[in-house]
Amino acid sequence: MFVGVLLVVAEPVRADDERQRQTLAGLRGISIVVEDVNPDAEKDGLTAATLHADMQQKLRQAGVPVLTEDQAARAPGSPHLYLKLSAMKHGGGFYAYHIQLGVRQNVILLRASRGIGFATTWSATEVLGTVAWANLGSIRDDVKAEVDQFIKAYFAVNPAPRPR
Repeated sequence: MFVGVLLVVAEPVRADDERQRQTLAGLRGISIVVEDVNPDAEKDGLTAATLHADMQQKLRQAGVPVLTEDQAARAPGSPHLYLKLSAMKHGGGFYAYHIQLGVRQNVILLRASRGIGFATTWSATEVLGTVAWANLGSIRDDVKAEVDQFIKAYFAVNPAPRPR
């Protein structure tokens, strides 16, 4: 019952369109931020550290420079790829989960030219799903697919690295 309600009330989110992709143009790299994962999911083996490592590996393999937190703070816009994974353990032997992946960076509001705000400028298509407790690790594949969507968007507006 819970999952059905979750899926019915979820509204489609506009994601990865041309306007959003243009906000990625000129990025020299990106840092990674993974929000804390639900303690039940952590206890069952799905950790923020593992998700961070998966994301870092995908980005590096594709040639997207991964910035440290300090490097990102010094980069124009302080860009980071932000992952929020909500996972709720259900007594019926499954997890219901929601994945949100987006690029957050500093922006200047036109109406307040001196004010700088932090905003999500690009987002992947959100993922809602369920998975059996025993297959909790399969959520990592969904996260990797979201990162692939970012990589495609990134290279659509930034030149691919040249082999050395």
